[in-house]
Amino acid sequence: MARDRIVGLIALGLIAVALLLGCVLLFPKWLYPLPSTAELNGANLVGEQRIEAVTERLTLQNEARTTLLQGLGGAVLLIGAYFTYRQLRISREQLLHTVEANRQQLRVTQEGQITERFTRAVDQLGNESKDVQLGGIYALQQISRSSPDERSAIYEILAAYVRFHSPWTQRHDPGSVNIDAIPRLREHQPGVQAAMLVLGRRFAEPNAVPLGLMGADLRRLRLSDTYIPGGANLESVLFWRSSLINASLGKANLRGAKLGWTDLRHSFLGDADLRDADLRRADMRRANLRGADLRDADLRGSDLRETENLDRVNLRNAKANDQTKWPNTFDILAAGVVVTSGE
Repeated sequence: MARDRIVGLIALGLIAVALLLGCVLLFPKWLYPLPSTAELNGANLVGEQRIEAVTERLTLQNEARTTLLQGLGGAVLLIGAYFTYRQLRISREQLLHTVEANRQQLRVTQEGQITERFTRAVDQLGNESKDVQLGGIYALQQISRSSPDERSAIYEILAAYVRFHSPWTQRHDPGSVNIDAIPRLREHQPGVQAAMLVLGRRFAEPNAVPLGLMGADLRRLRLSDTYIPGGANLESVLFWRSSLINASLGKANLRGAKLGWTDLRHSFLGDADLRDADLRRADMRRANLRGADLRDADLRGSDLRETENLDRVNLRNAKANDQTKWPNTFDILAAGVVVTSGE
């Protein structure tokens, strides 16, 4: 089909050339015809005069041919430029089509590779070896950085990993706690510590589903700015009935976090962002909230023992506003809280 088209174009080109040559040869003769014998006789031209009259007409014909050839040459250049432009446009469209096809193929290949890496990393989480589990956790972290579409699923998987591998079994009867006897989380549950580090480095995304870490045993967790510059991003995380005894969450973003009934004894939350956080009935005895932002937070306790949860809490220079909810008998000024107006 393409060959027939080319042959047809060549034929049309030959016909056009023949017509143009015919015009160049015949049109000047029609425009400036040679004088007939009758015309010469009628003009009383004889001898050299007759020759000059014929020569003059021939000169006009030649000038007309020259003008036509120049015009046709310009037309040919324009036509050539047009076809060159058209060919370049076709070549560009073909190139763009090829690039888009290659891009789609690359996208499909990359998605396949990400799916394979994702599946392999999730399989590693179920391995009995803690080293293999750590490899799967950090593999999921790398995937979350390069593939935004997978982030939400990765964060939920890691949150489920934390809940499953470190449940808080004593949440209904915490009893007395020997702080010195509590091992560091990274020592007895390195996978849980690593998963929390990844979750603490998560990207802030609008309308993200809150992470569910309810009932997790996160005693002696370390997510302070020593481990995560600027503090961990645990915004809107659900910590209901979890244990964060002696945890280090300095400068962490816990805005909107649900920490109700959570054991926060001896935990460090200095300079943490706890705006709009729910801390109702959380046990914060001897916790350090120095400089924390508690605007719009809810720190109310329960019944007659509501102030006990804030017993010996370091609230020096903590920031609050009129919307911050405190136990009825708690003296915030004596505790060193700074009350501000507005957001």
